[in-house]
Amino acid sequence: MASDDKNQLEQEITKLKEEVKELTEKRDDEDADKYIVSLMNTIIEEREKTNRMLAGIMDKVRTLEHKVNSVKEIPQEYTVQRPLGSEGREEMPLSAIDVKIIGFVQTKDLACADDVKNFMNYKGKNAACARLNMLCKYGFLNRYQMGHKVYYRFDAGKATKKLIISPPQ
Repeated sequence: MASDDKNQLEQEITKLKEEVKELTEKRDDEDADKYIVSLMNTIIEEREKTNRMLAGIMDKVRTLEHKVNSVKEIPQEYTVQRPLGSEGREEMPLSAIDVKIIGFVQTKDLACADDVKNFMNYKGKNAACARLNMLCKYGFLNRYQMGHKVYYRFDAGKATKKLIISPPQ
């Protein structure tokens, strides 16, 4: 039964191949020209649709730019109140965990990822390493490679130029 199905499929495939061959042979230059013209018209229509869509998008962008530029003053209720003595400082929003880690490194003077892992009760060192690297990148900690371990130290000089914003604990 399987060989009969296979033979029948092969016969249908050969018939389809013959029909395709006949159609391509019968097609003359006029049919080809009509086909190409039809394709070109379709392409032109699609390009016009795209241009109309882009024009609409650009109009919306211009409207938004105009609205943004027309805002002169932000009402007092929407402004962030800065603490006294914070002029000239860069605000750094940090999580309570990061603030806790900075405090730990300050008291320890030199701390590695293992120390932070134990202090924060992490299962592995990856979270401690990631947090220490981020705090180093932000400029709160300095990084020291000592043998196979990396140690971190609080940098009071850089930290005085930053205002730590943290949620209440």
